[in-house]
Amino acid sequence: MYASKSDYKQTINDSVLSYKYYGDSKYYNATASNVFLRGQTFKDTASIQLIKRKSKYKLEDVSLLSQQRDLTSLKLGISHRQNINNSTIDASLYHQRNVPWFGAEESWDMKYGDVSTMSRVYTADISGMFPFSFDNFIMSYNPQLFVQYSRDRLTIQDQFSLGSRWTVRGFDEEFSLIGDKGFYLRNEFNFYIPGFSFYPYYAIDYGRILGGGYPLDLYSDDQLLVTAIGMRGNVNIFSYDLFLGVPLYKPDEYETSSVNAGLNVQWFW
Repeated sequence: MYASKSDYKQTINDSVLSYKYYGDSKYYNATASNVFLRGQTFKDTASIQLIKRKSKYKLEDVSLLSQQRDLTSLKLGISHRQNINNSTIDASLYHQRNVPWFGAEESWDMKYGDVSTMSRVYTADISGMFPFSFDNFIMSYNPQLFVQYSRDRLTIQDQFSLGSRWTVRGFDEEFSLIGDKGFYLRNEFNFYIPGFSFYPYYAIDYGRILGGGYPLDLYSDDQLLVTAIGMRGNVNIFSYDLFLGVPLYKPDEYETSSVNAGLNVQWFW
């Protein structure tokens, strides 16, 4: 079981006035999983998730009905883990679609036919950890390939986006490339230093929107490529990931700084 709530506030300026834009989102997830096949070097797991998402937005005191969401989704998945000597490969396949359960309502864009009421989404996620060494110098190569496919026009909550630190890292995250389907490939080379609780890494990431992006004709291209250096480590009950990214390729209309920094911090107790 998992639940979260988030609030959003932004000031929108025009040439005359300033407006307050508010958002309120709730997310609930109930998951059941079962290991149905296991061996000395592998494990296969099936899972089912029930997801509830509710959101509403206001401009000053005026509710924006076109942006309200009350969606229930069913997500089915299967995953496989394979150990090969000291290396590990993880692969998963998921299918998600909307269901009319627990008070789910069609959103404004569904009622007018702009997006599908079913929002069927298929995803594949393959990642690995491949260690190797030269004398006493230890490294690992950690790739990840994520693919999303859908035949439907999706609501914004289900659309595929690129440009965040979780997809193609190294952009300032002010803008995103968005579409119904696409993929990204993350490549990391980690360098382990004996006796230290941190390690540096080098990364190069690539992503692409397939089948056209939204808004239509906003960008002249649908690809992002970036290189980054970073450092991960632990301090007491905290873990951190600090990186600097340099965009190598992007659409001309995609505005971002030439160098972007990111920091993720997690607290464990």
